[in-house]
Amino acid sequence: MSHEAHPHSKNTPKTSANAAFWFAIVLTILFIAAVNFVKVESNDTEGHNEAVHTTEHAGSH
Repeated sequence: MSHEAHPHSKNTPKTSANAAFWFAIVLTILFIAAVNFVKVESNDTEGHNEAVHTTEHAGSH
């Protein structure tokens, strides 16, 4: 009877380790994506300001 009451007890440590592994992978990917996003956005604002200035100068001539 005890075997029927807890059929998942053998798989619990393996499942937890697997879930922890994938959770760490997902967090790492999200962290890298966030750093990349901030880097792109900070470069985009600098490039955007330069494009506005060149458009303004071209329109005033």
